[in-house]
Amino acid sequence: MAPVRFDPNEFKNVALALTQGSPSEAQMRTAISRAYYSLFLAASHHFFGNTGPPRKLRKHGVHTATIDRLRQVSTTLAGQLDELRELRVQADYKLLPDPIYEDWSANWQTAQLLDGQIRAGYQKQNMA
Repeated sequence: MAPVRFDPNEFKNVALALTQGSPSEAQMRTAISRAYYSLFLAASHHFFGNTGPPRKLRKHGVHTATIDRLRQVSTTLAGQLDELRELRVQADYKLLPDPIYEDWSANWQTAQLLDGQIRAGYQKQNMA
């Protein structure tokens, strides 16, 4: 029996569940991270399969390799995913984020907007 591949859209469902009601900063930060990984994993799987980018493309990291490959298809989608990636970095690694990222409610709204734009772009490129 072949293993069942994890559906990255499940991360999007987690993000939405985390932001119901009056979410805390931690919930919004985690939701942003899950939204990014939902889209990153979909792109990575589309371009590189279950194993991710080949080693020779990983010298700057799997995220960069995936976004660079997406850039070959659409500079707009790559830019949007990279912007969402920056939100994810702020959410996951910065206890005191850069001043432009201090409003986590606004950050989540931006993440949702980018998510919608990227998902629509993926469908247009037959990546969904």
